[in-house]
Amino acid sequence: MNIENEEPKDWEVRDEEVPDKLEKKWTTDENQARQSTFCPKCKQILPGNTYRCHSCGAQIDYDSGLLGKILKWLKGG
Repeated sequence: MNIENEEPKDWEVRDEEVPDKLEKKWTTDENQARQSTFCPKCKQILPGNTYRCHSCGAQIDYDSGLLGKILKWLKGG
């Protein structure tokens, strides 16, 4: 018997490389999950890219960034 043979057998699971598209999708999904926010009325956790609460319909105010500051200024707040 040759014990030094390191080739995988048919029944052994081979390591597969993750495709680049799938790896990019996983990283973008993780980044979006990190950018979650809370609804000011019902305190539900919302994704960072939404402008209205899915539960109660309240508008989420964004005061960060240039567009958020312009929106706040236009509303008079």
